[in-house]
Amino acid sequence: MMGISELVVNGMLEYYEDGVRVFHSRLEMKKNIPFKLYKITQNYASLGDHKHDYVQIWYVKKGGIIHTIHQKKYKMVVGNLYVIPPFVVHRVHMNPNHETEIIGCEFLPHFINGQFNETFEYLFLDEDRVHSKVAFSGEADLQVQQLLEGMLQEYNTQGPNYELMIKGSLLMLLGLTIREWQRAPLAQLDGKMRRHKEFMEGVIEYIHDHYREDIRLEDICRHALMSRTYFCALFKQYTGKTFQEYLIDFRLRKSMEMLLCSDMSITDVCFHVGFNHLTHFSRMFKKYTGVTPLYYKKHAKCHLAEESMKT
Repeated sequence: MMGISELVVNGMLEYYEDGVRVFHSRLEMKKNIPFKLYKITQNYASLGDHKHDYVQIWYVKKGGIIHTIHQKKYKMVVGNLYVIPPFVVHRVHMNPNHETEIIGCEFLPHFINGQFNETFEYLFLDEDRVHSKVAFSGEADLQVQQLLEGMLQEYNTQGPNYELMIKGSLLMLLGLTIREWQRAPLAQLDGKMRRHKEFMEGVIEYIHDHYREDIRLEDICRHALMSRTYFCALFKQYTGKTFQEYLIDFRLRKSMEMLLCSDMSITDVCFHVGFNHLTHFSRMFKKYTGVTPLYYKKHAKCHLAEESMKT
């Protein structure tokens, strides 16, 4: 029996239980604050088997990671989120050669209290209901991003009643997670998926490299020697989204970056990211973000300028 042990690594004290690293809230969280929010922008090769005495939520904003739990690997891409209950062993692998951005939210269960306890414990603290991967897209994905970014800002600035603001946003985030999880529960990676894992990774990489071009589902199916039905089922199982949803989501994300960070016109952005018609682009953009491209370009830049002036 290995039991509990302590180890000093690079001057930092680490705790282990039966060879598994344990993260304790008393060390990871600020005193008297039962939650923590952060953003990871640098890359790590991996974070081996570990567990924590708090709930952990990770949302992939950029890049991708491999999340392993119960000996099963989940490819986490942009728009994916996981929720891990306390004391559940899992591991995370990041590709050090790819840019990755993660928003993390960690909290002790008692932070969600009162009337929410029973529902929360049933859905998020039961090890049999681990949310290993939840895929958001469209407006729901944008809501999740906005909630997490807002929570992170509240946590960093700690204005009046910031704990209440964070708790409210956290409840909304958990509500969206439950809704998405119940709407489209993700299938486990089976033998067929494992056999096609390398091919699916190639498809994702192809989309990321050629999203500006006319990407046809029929051409990819023909190249893979798969029927349309079979390929679409594998792709949905691998990413949590349909092929078309993933392609459009990625193009719209790129268009948001260009509208915010460049002086390109809306028409130029539309064609640059792979849309063939401005009206279709505008309709999909509004469906995805809730606002028109013109509104986003104008108001997002104003907001960015205001934030820059504050700093």
